[in-house]
Amino acid sequence: MTIQKRFPYAGEKRFPIWLEYNPTDSSHSHLLTVEVDANAATLAEIVGDSESYAEELAESVARCNEDRHDGHGQKHEEAEIQEAFRIGMHQLLTKDFAEEWTETKHREEMYKKWGGHMPAGVIYPDQNNDWQVMVPDKEGNPWITPMRKGALDLPEPQDMEATKDRHGIGWKVREESRGQRRYRLREERKKNA
Repeated sequence: MTIQKRFPYAGEKRFPIWLEYNPTDSSHSHLLTVEVDANAATLAEIVGDSESYAEELAESVARCNEDRHDGHGQKHEEAEIQEAFRIGMHQLLTKDFAEEWTETKHREEMYKKWGGHMPAGVIYPDQNNDWQVMVPDKEGNPWITPMRKGALDLPEPQDMEATKDRHGIGWKVREESRGQRRYRLREERKKNA
C-alpha cells in the first residue's frame, strides 16, 4: 500500500506524525513531532525507528523543569518519564495517524465554514414558537427538523422570570447569588426535614 493511499494528506514534505504525553496534575503537555520522508512507502518504514522516537519523548519529559515552558514547567518523577516512553511506543504502534490527520483537516474546514466551532446540534424555537433541532451533516451543512410535541419538556422563559436579550436572539435569566442560593437550599432542607 502506498503512503498516498494510506495517508490522504501525505503529499506534504513533512507528514504529521506526533507523540504526546499529558502528565497527570500537570500544567502542560509534551509533544514530539516526527519528521518523515515523503517517499516512504509503508507505515513500517515511517515508524521503523519507533523506540528512538519514544525515547526522545521521554527525554523531553526528563529535561522539563520549573524554568521551561515560560515558567509553567515542572520537574517530573522517574515514573512519569517511564510512562512517557510507554505511551509514546503505544501511540506509534496503535494510533491511526491518517485518521486523526483527516479528522483534524475536516475540523479545520468546518471551523472556517462556520466561522468558529461547528455545533453538534442546536435546539431553538421557530417563528411559531415550535421547537426545532438543527444538526450538521458530515459536510457541515445544517439539517433542520421540527421536534415532536412533548419531546422536550422545557419551561417557558417567562416562567423563569427571563427577559428578552436586547443584544441578540434569546433570553437572559438573572442568576441567583451565592447567598440567595444558600438561603433557598436551607429553606428547602427545612421543608423536607
